[in-house]
Amino acid sequence: METKHTLESASQLLQSGQILPAETAFRHIIEQEPQIALAWCQLANCLLQQNNAPEALNIAKNGLDANPNNTGILSFLSMLHWNLNQPEQAVDYGEKAAAKAGKQAVIPYNLANMYYSLNRKQEAIGAFNSAIEADPKMVSGHINLGIVLSEEALYDKALHHLNIAITLNPNNPQAHSQTGMVYHVKGNLEDAKRHYHTAEGLITDPKAKVEIFVLMGNVLRDLQESKEALEYYQKVLELDPNNAVALQNSQTLTSKKIPKWHFDMLADTDRNDAYNEAITSMISPQDTVLDIGTGSGLLALMAARAGAAHVCAVEMVSDLAEVASEIVTANNYQDIINIHHDKSTNLKIGNQLDQKATFVVSEILDAGLLGEGVIPSLRHAWQNLLEPGAKCVPKGADLYGILIETKDYHKVNPVKEISGFDLTPFNKFSDSDGYVTKHLDHLPHTVMSAVFPIIKVDFYKLPPSVSFENPILTPLEIQVEKSGTVHGVAFWFNLHLTDQISMSSAPDGEMVHWGQAVFIFPEAKTVTAGDLLQINVVQTDTEIKFKLG
Repeated sequence: METKHTLESASQLLQSGQILPAETAFRHIIEQEPQIALAWCQLANCLLQQNNAPEALNIAKNGLDANPNNTGILSFLSMLHWNLNQPEQAVDYGEKAAAKAGKQAVIPYNLANMYYSLNRKQEAIGAFNSAIEADPKMVSGHINLGIVLSEEALYDKALHHLNIAITLNPNNPQAHSQTGMVYHVKGNLEDAKRHYHTAEGLITDPKAKVEIFVLMGNVLRDLQESKEALEYYQKVLELDPNNAVALQNSQTLTSKKIPKWHFDMLADTDRNDAYNEAITSMISPQDTVLDIGTGSGLLALMAARAGAAHVCAVEMVSDLAEVASEIVTANNYQDIINIHHDKSTNLKIGNQLDQKATFVVSEILDAGLLGEGVIPSLRHAWQNLLEPGAKCVPKGADLYGILIETKDYHKVNPVKEISGFDLTPFNKFSDSDGYVTKHLDHLPHTVMSAVFPIIKVDFYKLPPSVSFENPILTPLEIQVEKSGTVHGVAFWFNLHLTDQISMSSAPDGEMVHWGQAVFIFPEAKTVTAGDLLQINVVQTDTEIKFKLG
């Protein structure tokens, strides 16, 4: 009883900030009863608060010598090494502690967080599972396990643990926001919106709402609720004026207009003939076709004429969907083609589609290939709407580019002084951080390099989801062929409809209506012929950018 009282008194001294008296008291306890593991840990804590980490580490190790394999000291040493930025030793002690933890859930939980920080995600999953086995009601364990599982694309398992966390604590905002993010990636946008909204209501600190406001803006953007999305991005910018995601998405939404390129596309005979040949060569009479982004309904009509059993055509622009339905009826294919005003990511088997499709066709491409969302749309389709072994038109694409000098166009990317006047406020109407569509024949420029390959995209084997915050970076080294100034990159794509049928949006290509994408660097680069220019391709699911190395 005397030792316990002394231990309690020493702990009270430490808690009240009387570090030196507490140190003396813990040393006295250890001299009398070295088997009291907590006394060693608390003595080490006293030394840490005196900024004497080496001696604290030494004391903890002495405590372990006196109490071999004590889980408390092993766990303390693990956290101490971690805080001293010694991850290997931290994990080593953490693993030893976890092996003896029994029902002490916090020990494998701490180890799991270390694994996760070290990007050892499979080991983190195992350790989080151990923590949950020890304490099935550990909310943070379920949430963190859900985060790791979602990052490993194990979305259903992630939702299982996140839903348990919500059941255990319905008022946990992190559980709702993480659940919303998983639903968002899966394409269940309304479910994502619902959980984001719940998380927003649970967060009381205005500054802490920045992340959830961004997430709400993103899902509203993807739901085509542009006005509401802009309102959320504005809330973000009021709290964090330099928030890159809100700035970029606000610019993009503000600059979007009703597309006028549909007529140019319909007038592109080579493109129409190539799609018709590709579809006709691959369609079988039993095929159920999914047409993503049908527009006028032309590709759906081609599939029906080629003999498809059924065509589900999706168009998210209401006016286009309405006209496409009229066109289908006018051509007497209404018994084969159903037009849905929706996003393909909202389709459900048993609702809009009776069964999974065996053929998918799309042309949701812009001048830079990815800007219309072809990758996330097809990824969702492969995961949810298509039979294994389904046919896909187009099958893939390759991006190519050149370095260019374009002095006049550089002046307006972004807009600065024009004719002696400051016109910088005009930049609110420009997506200055992205590329623009140009026909190089109409853009004054000088070609500064040979054509170089950028990336390849296989629509049958899509890459994992990539966010704006964590893009794929691909370094390129480009030889400069002319002395001058590099202002940007002009790029285009070769579209492979089948193994035999391809088209190009290059300046001399067949697809004349697309034009080329032009990305202007924020700062120009003076170069000499023969230089090797380092650039990085910055790729997300929906965008290609470039950065000077």
